Amino acid sequence: MPGDRFTEPLVWYVGFGSNLLRERLLAYLAGAPDGTEFGPQAGARDPSPPIADRPTTIAHRLRFGSWSQGWGGAVAFVDAERDAAVPTHARAYLLTRGQLADIAAQENRWLGGVDLPEPGTVAVGAGVDVCEGRYRRLLRLDDIEWRARKLRVPRPKAGAPLVLPLTDGVGAALERMLLDRWGAPLLTKAPELSAKGA
Repeated sequence: MPGDRFTEPLVWYVGFGSNLLRERLLAYLAGAPDGTEFGPQAGARDPSPPIADRPTTIAHRLRFGSWSQGWGGAVAFVDAERDAAVPTHARAYLLTRGQLADIAAQENRWLGGVDLPEPGTVAVGAGVDVCEGRYRRLLRLDDIEWRARKLRVPRPKAGAPLVLPLTDGVGAALERMLLDRWGAPLLTKAPELSAKGA
């Protein structure tokens, strides 16, 4: 049974290679039939789209190797060792832990369950194998602005977001707003709050 999106811990899944495409990630969540661009995919127990997503870079070198019969090309990997001199373009998706486990299983064509480590048990920069397969190792990256306590307000016309400090008072007000609007603290467990500009 899938976790409750309002109470299950949230995680940022950072995808690279074909997972830069939101449509690719959505195929892992919603499923995709055989013969389609990203199929076949079983889908996640919770097929809901990501709560948020955004482009980012990671300080790990991108490599290509092996072969994918799905698209007839090389498979993308990142080095486990940090290399800030050669960042990789990526996309971060805010998901539930259950969705991440289901994505990891599908990435590896793994039919057994995937047991993710408990939050806080894997050090930043360390990896943990969660199943068998090409992408069996999950790498713990730096937290996305968690300790920076920032509120990011997109400003498409200005070209750069406005980044404001997220004080305890502002955080409490946003939590009340989320409770009033959705009945649960939808984003309060997320490492960052993003506000959509009008």
